[in-house]
Amino acid sequence: MHIDDLPDDVLCLILERVFIHCYDEYSTTGENHALLAACRRWRRLVLPMVYSHVSLAVSDCGARPGAARSYAVHSGTAIRTGLDRVASAGCMHMVKRVCIQLHSLANPAVALSNVAGLMRAAASEWVGVRALAISTGPDQLSANGPATSTPVHSDMEAASDTISRILPGVSDVTLFSPDHQAGAGFSTFFGRLAASYAAQLTDIALYSPVAIPRGVAFGQLRSIRAEHKSTLDFCLPRADPEVLETLELKVQPQDQIWQALGPDDGPREIRFSSLKKLTVLCHPDSNGAPASTSSQEGGTWRLHFPSLQMLDVDAPSNACPLFECAVLPPRMHTISISVMPAVLRTLADTAMPAVRNLKISIGDEAASDPTALVAANAVLANTQTSKEAVLAVGPRDRAVDTDAITCTTLTVLTVNSPTSVDKVLGLIGRLPNLVTAAFQNVCLGPVQADISIPGPRDSRLVAPLDTKLRALVLLGAWDEPLPIPVVQVARYLMLSVPTLTWLCTIPTLNPLLDELVCVYSERYQHLNSGGSPQEITFPSLRELRLSDCSRGGGSGVGAQSQDGGAWRFHFPNLETLHAYFSLDPCSLLDRAVLPSRMDTIKISAGPAVLRAVADMVLPAVRRIQITIMGGAGNDPAALPAACRILSSTAASRHVRLTIYDDTMTVVPNQINANTLTRLVLGAPASVDTMLGLVQKLPRLVILSTWNLLPDEIRAEINTPGPGEEPTLEPLNTRIRSLVLNDPAHEWSLERLGSVARYLVLRIPTLVRLRSDRGKPPLFEAFVAAYRRQYPHLDNIKFVNE
Repeated sequence: MHIDDLPDDVLCLILERVFIHCYDEYSTTGENHALLAACRRWRRLVLPMVYSHVSLAVSDCGARPGAARSYAVHSGTAIRTGLDRVASAGCMHMVKRVCIQLHSLANPAVALSNVAGLMRAAASEWVGVRALAISTGPDQLSANGPATSTPVHSDMEAASDTISRILPGVSDVTLFSPDHQAGAGFSTFFGRLAASYAAQLTDIALYSPVAIPRGVAFGQLRSIRAEHKSTLDFCLPRADPEVLETLELKVQPQDQIWQALGPDDGPREIRFSSLKKLTVLCHPDSNGAPASTSSQEGGTWRLHFPSLQMLDVDAPSNACPLFECAVLPPRMHTISISVMPAVLRTLADTAMPAVRNLKISIGDEAASDPTALVAANAVLANTQTSKEAVLAVGPRDRAVDTDAITCTTLTVLTVNSPTSVDKVLGLIGRLPNLVTAAFQNVCLGPVQADISIPGPRDSRLVAPLDTKLRALVLLGAWDEPLPIPVVQVARYLMLSVPTLTWLCTIPTLNPLLDELVCVYSERYQHLNSGGSPQEITFPSLRELRLSDCSRGGGSGVGAQSQDGGAWRFHFPNLETLHAYFSLDPCSLLDRAVLPSRMDTIKISAGPAVLRAVADMVLPAVRRIQITIMGGAGNDPAALPAACRILSSTAASRHVRLTIYDDTMTVVPNQINANTLTRLVLGAPASVDTMLGLVQKLPRLVILSTWNLLPDEIRAEINTPGPGEEPTLEPLNTRIRSLVLNDPAHEWSLERLGSVARYLVLRIPTLVRLRSDRGKPPLFEAFVAAYRRQYPHLDNIKFVNE
């Protein structure tokens, strides 16, 4: 299928990912709106994406209060635009969300008034805005006295009224200030602004105290996110419990959160008929406020949640008022609990609803209580119908009694605490429904269990374990050489667990496990994962990404069998290959059979991998990119190997070489890939090296030198006078973009200017010059003086870093 045949919604998702992942490249080339210029259809899809989120970030920049300030405006993808550009493009009606950031200001009230005035200039164009977010720094207004006595606060009230008139359609408000003890300044402003949208507000997020006038109600509010008890007291009583769908609360253990709903004068029952998601984070504050040890409101309140689907409770204290007063529905989708043992014991005696996903996390403090795991097992046992039951146990610095983990409904288990090999095997053996297990701190030592495996010609087979385990992670603080107990455990599990399809260890056990696969694949058919024992074909694979973390054992990749055969992996329809290996060697890349033609190959690796790939027959590709990682400076074969790879694909239209290793010495004669179109030098390079590369690589379009050396320049870089006949012959190059960076700032601007002047005269194709030192002095005057002799100077744009 061609990309033009994709429906609009799918193409829009693709273009959005391009914007997010290619922002760095767009920002350096100045092609921020390249996707807008592709065709009319792309422009129609991308325009709302670019202009839907406008953020006005205001800073002091050393100016005195009330002075003019600069306003940085950028879209949701961090591509800086400008309100004037948005207006000139006719896209103001596409703006859906406005974010005003007031940080580190001496007088934020004046800045807020200025922002409101700036928006008022295009008031008729903001009718499509549905979301408003305002964030501030610490409230510095409280020192100025009460809100009613200072003109600063009256300015803020006026700004609130102005914003509500300019943005009449807002239904989603987010208000944030990092200081929860702020004075009346922002509190009054936030409350007045929220009250102006009361009749239409559907979503509100309050991360700062607000002072909402009496009598204001939020009848249409569907979502509340409140980070502090005071903010909850302001908005929860004004919302209609029958309408709320999402409630996220972050409070302290001593807070009686439900008393905000009304006076505690007797038994109260409140029904949240539409609530689907409830999140309660109950953490002690930084001042060490005492945690509640008993219920303060459980006997008074009864909260009914008949439509609840998701419940997330994180309360590291000895009591959680929610569970003592909540009436949960008989069936739910997800429950996630991270609480202390006292709360777990309470839940173990509670009739829990039937859920699809149940997750229990036992943190550092709870892990020290021997009853925590017992209570967690009881809670898990209460929900026998769960399709996914997850248990996470910590901490990393002390062991827990994993023998207490006995719930047979567990499907996912994560153990962060130190765990012996015998404990690992015991858990896998007694948890028959376990699908994924991760042991983050496997301890080495004597192994009591029998983990021996029969020899290659032994007729005895390893008995399969009664488990559904498919993915296993074994991690530990191990150094080379690889620990033999872990190797034996991995081999034993691969033979005894027929369902195992993914195994990850660090350091990787790949070479040792590959040999096991080749030797035992005929007797243990589940090791083959399809195909003949040594030939596997992936007919539908279009994109393949390889990295260090994907080289865990269990795949039988790249090993030699005892009869001299080797594994081969066929990718007949592969289009894109990305390989990133900071460690050596690469065990799959040299065993892959690639198609005759591909679109993209990207390889980032150390010297050993590059040497292995250099001997492969690479297909014809449209674009190829090689990145030399760290450690290549001590290997003189790394750079020639990379050039051999690049030269093997002469038909490529885009050929890029990047050298990140700052210990490597670059000599122009070593880079002999005439097909190069882009070269990025992170390694130190002199001006003579750069000039040599410009003349040696005729197809080079972009040359970036990020570490220029202040060495003596041997090349002749003098330029003729502005009135003289042109004496500099143009270089045989296609370079359009040139980067000259001096991170140590050891160059003088005069020296940089002489190099820049010489290059722009000799490279007629150059259109973009960039430097982290800024534009050399008198550069415009130089261009004006030489424009008649060298007309191409009119096309050059100097870009500051």
